[in-house]
Amino acid sequence: MVRSIQSSGGDLRLPDQDVDPESPFNFHLTIAHFHKTQGRIVAALAKLLPDVVDHDWAQLWNPFATRINELWAALEKTYADEMAESGGEPEDA
Repeated sequence: MVRSIQSSGGDLRLPDQDVDPESPFNFHLTIAHFHKTQGRIVAALAKLLPDVVDHDWAQLWNPFATRINELWAALEKTYADEMAESGGEPEDA
């Protein structure tokens, strides 16, 4: 899903060597894509297993989806030029 992602004891990590110190945009874009993908997986699970979608699920999902979209908004604001060059605005979570 993400190049050289590591998982240990339930924790996910992106090794430091993925970071180009001259271009932090690439690292931040990778993290944003990771979270966007996770949001899409959770949303798909809700469609596949509609019985899990209840009030408690919505209370967890809605803030998560909001944070994913806020992450993209921060990325677009901080790296406006780079985002324009990369050519993509993701769909909402």
